[in-house]
Amino acid sequence: MSQYYNELVFNPFLAILDVSSSMRLDRNGNSPIATEACIVPELSRLGREHPTVDQTTTAGLILFSTSAEVALPIGASGRLSQLDDEHINLNAEGFTHFGTAFDLARTELEALPQRLRDSGQLHGARLSLRRPLVVMVTDGAANDDVDERDQAWQRLVNSKLSPNIVMVGVGDADPDQLKRYKNRRGVALLSKTPDDVSGALTGLIDLMQGTIIAMGEADNASQPIIDESMIDDDLFEILE
Repeated sequence: MSQYYNELVFNPFLAILDVSSSMRLDRNGNSPIATEACIVPELSRLGREHPTVDQTTTAGLILFSTSAEVALPIGASGRLSQLDDEHINLNAEGFTHFGTAFDLARTELEALPQRLRDSGQLHGARLSLRRPLVVMVTDGAANDDVDERDQAWQRLVNSKLSPNIVMVGVGDADPDQLKRYKNRRGVALLSKTPDDVSGALTGLIDLMQGTIIAMGEADNASQPIIDESMIDDDLFEILE
């Protein structure tokens, strides 16, 4: 029987970003996809400024439109502070298919435990994973088959790690769809500035950073995963 002398606890964070064609320009003439490209450098900065968060957070990134792809494999991309070394290519094209993103998120989370064991970060310690946080950002209504989409979502939320899902809508996102796909302690947020998608995404980056820091602190399992006091009510509405 293996003997463990300590335990390493990781907080998994998975961002899912809409890169469909409507993310090229918002109605103010700004580029939402360029703002999305800032997320990884900001996560890296967060890791450098908060060493404990850097040691305990494992992050991943999925990009989706008509199909989905892994931009940063969760558990295999090193610490947050090392993400600056990753080159992420974002191209806005295609439609908004939630289902393909849900299925890829499930596959990524299922691979996470073994990836961490293979990464060399454990050094003989026992691996412990907190419930993952998945933040999905979209600027429009999903236009894939609703039954297939719902089935993909059920596969994700009923998977072994069963993440908390936060849905964030910017631009022309559908409020009912956002509410439909949050779960557990997740929340659904809708931007109050639909013409300024880039501005909403900038505010969201700040919110994600605060939430990642809070994930490593004392946690009240009866409360939403995002502290409502951190949400800028000039930017986002909490959908009930």
